[in-house]
Amino acid sequence: MKKILEFQVLKPVELDKITNISITSQNQQNYYKFLTDESRLNPGQIQAIYFPQNIEELAFIAQYCSQKKIVLTISGARTGIVGGAVPKEGILVSLEKMNQINEIGFDEQKGLYYFICQPGVTLEQFNLFLKNRTKKLQGQDKVIKDFTAEQQSFIFPVDPTETSASLGGMVASNASGARSYCYGSIRQWVRKIKVLLPDGKLLSIKRGEYLINEEKKLFLKNQQDLIEIVPPAYQVPDVKNAAGIYSAQELDLIDLFIGCEGLLGIIAEIELYVIPLPIELSLVLFFTDKNHALDFVRAIKSKKELPLTFLEFVDSHGLNLIRQQQDKDPLVIDVPLLDRQYESCLFFDLICDIDHLEDKIDL
Repeated sequence: MKKILEFQVLKPVELDKITNISITSQNQQNYYKFLTDESRLNPGQIQAIYFPQNIEELAFIAQYCSQKKIVLTISGARTGIVGGAVPKEGILVSLEKMNQINEIGFDEQKGLYYFICQPGVTLEQFNLFLKNRTKKLQGQDKVIKDFTAEQQSFIFPVDPTETSASLGGMVASNASGARSYCYGSIRQWVRKIKVLLPDGKLLSIKRGEYLINEEKKLFLKNQQDLIEIVPPAYQVPDVKNAAGIYSAQELDLIDLFIGCEGLLGIIAEIELYVIPLPIELSLVLFFTDKNHALDFVRAIKSKKELPLTFLEFVDSHGLNLIRQQQDKDPLVIDVPLLDRQYESCLFFDLICDIDHLEDKIDL
């Protein structure tokens, strides 16, 4: 039996009522911050920048550009370093006004709270929201009551090492970062997404509901039209990987869009799991011999009672870069002067009960 996912066609809006700025060659420089990202690539000449505030407005812009054959570029928080948010022509859409955390839910099967967020919410905004809990929550009364009564703090576990990154951009790039050793990439923490296709039609995809069938195919339905999707035939290696569209032996449709960098659609809404804030200890250890550092890594990884959330190795080249800067100005980097005898170091975080830490460390 074919598993079919139906498109949703949204109510049209008036294009002129969506907040926008007309761009000319004379004023484009005034809006330069919207036109580039951390790659510092130069943009081309565009027609306008639009600032939608909801899915309906975003869908209409996509539909309009599709019908008029206008190149559409999506701009999130612009923290990427590969030029994905840099427009070459056409229309730019900034998602910065789609920055609301809309609703809380609780997944009984996983035993985790989740939040429904617009794509322009930043990681910093999300974690501050979880920490302070000052905003009035929406959702089922029992879930809100239970979450409000929680004595512990919560956090979103994925850390791409850039707190100003947007959640939509993190999903579009399948961000991982510092804590990936423990928590993996954002893919594992996405419960559901709403994604806009290039023609403005909307798909709502919950994890586990739309899998490849026995014939290795997925189907999308729009009124009377049945569209067949054949996933990539290649197998993505089971390591950190950002090359190409995701594929797997048992492929979930949601994973085609996570990490696709916007090639297949625009991430318009996200449901993300959160976890209780762990007690962590941050440590930096220096070694005179890099082999000693590697021996330490093997030892600490074997200590299951001291789970690592983060682990970085810095070799002699990295340490020498720091020393070169300190030689020029000892105050330029806010760290103690590095002893010349050290040729490597490890920077890592542990989840631990600090009161009993000494009982568990015997490396």
